[in-house]
Amino acid sequence: MPVHFSNVLLNNQAMVLVDDSDQLIGFGFIDRSSSSLEACFVDPCFIGEGHGKCLVRALEAQAIDAGLNALSLSASLNAVVFYQGLGYTLGNFSPWDHPAGFTIDAYAMYKSLV
Repeated sequence: MPVHFSNVLLNNQAMVLVDDSDQLIGFGFIDRSSSSLEACFVDPCFIGEGHGKCLVRALEAQAIDAGLNALSLSASLNAVVFYQGLGYTLGNFSPWDHPAGFTIDAYAMYKSLV
């Protein structure tokens, strides 16, 4: 994670999931200016337990409360099926430039919230 990424999470009112012992499970946020789901991440130790689905649903509710009608996101190849299962539509292949200076193969995805 980039050094100042915690500031990005704080400045964007990120949603953070922790377990009973305050261990980080996952996080994500909505970029209201671009109507996009950003930095949605679940620790690999917790994948398959429903935390990702819970996180995305909560972020979608936050987006609706903010008056957004749709969300877009950039999904890494291993996350495409996950987002499709949550109703997101696959868009074009669109490599994503990580702030740390590397590129990830990804697809644009979209979902109407209304």
